[in-house]
Amino acid sequence: MNPILSSFLSVVTIFFLTSFTTTAPNTFNAQWKELVSKSVNFKQNKDVLHLGADEGTFSKLKLVASGDDLNLYKMRIEYIDGLVKNMTLAHHFTEKSSSKIVEIANHKKAIKTIVLWYDNKERSKKKAKLTLFGT
Repeated sequence: MNPILSSFLSVVTIFFLTSFTTTAPNTFNAQWKELVSKSVNFKQNKDVLHLGADEGTFSKLKLVASGDDLNLYKMRIEYIDGLVKNMTLAHHFTEKSSSKIVEIANHKKAIKTIVLWYDNKERSKKKAKLTLFGT
């Protein structure tokens, strides 16, 4: 076979083999389970989110804010067995950067409730929505 033709066929073969590689499906969204959503309006709020053993156990929680800016101050995780974990978060959500991931040390225990302290005083006419996901 002609060396030029052989080189050309090798280049074409390499091109096709590298062009049609399989990529893993996006599993990021499939891993997160939506647990609960709350509306936040105009003042400081303290909300208790009831989960229970039926929701399962989680190693991470993700908080997503939408609709308006939101200030998240602290979170308390209360486990089914009575253990309580308090966390100071001091996170400011904006409409353009809206998620915060929190690692959970006792991820083998079921969560009974999560208490959140937050507000959206920065803007007065809109309501923010805070959604909690777990993985």
